[in-house]
Amino acid sequence: MAAKSDDHSLPPGFGTRPWLAQGSRGDTLTFVDVSDLSLHETVVPEVRGKTCLGCMHGDWLLMLDESTADCFLLRITTNPRTKVQLPPLRQPLEFLSTCEMLESPESPNCTVVFSSSAEVEEESYLLHYHPGEEEWTKLVYSKEETGTSW
Repeated sequence: MAAKSDDHSLPPGFGTRPWLAQGSRGDTLTFVDVSDLSLHETVVPEVRGKTCLGCMHGDWLLMLDESTADCFLLRITTNPRTKVQLPPLRQPLEFLSTCEMLESPESPNCTVVFSSSAEVEEESYLLHYHPGEEEWTKLVYSKEETGTSW
């Protein structure tokens, strides 16, 4: 059974070792401590009605409101929590495979990247965004051109 925090605090040791973030239910996130597989639930009101696409750089969540395509990064260890707005993400989620953030949003070199899944016919793509840009950039490439199956 998960230990639940009603005071919006994160589990002890969060950010000092690897954690997995499970999907949210309402405004509750479940974190798994991979060192002992214990579960910890934390109330995070900013995630209500959103989908967590990934946890990056230890304490940043990549969030998406599927109904509006609203996309943002949420730093869950700051008080108040830090939110970095991203352009709307209008790609179908079933075609997105891997997401990664290269450097923290505090860095001018920060980049958020998505790759398409292997099921996409003939072409694959990368989506990337640098804070300050107005929209996602889509780089399309043919599998035949690259000689790869990804």
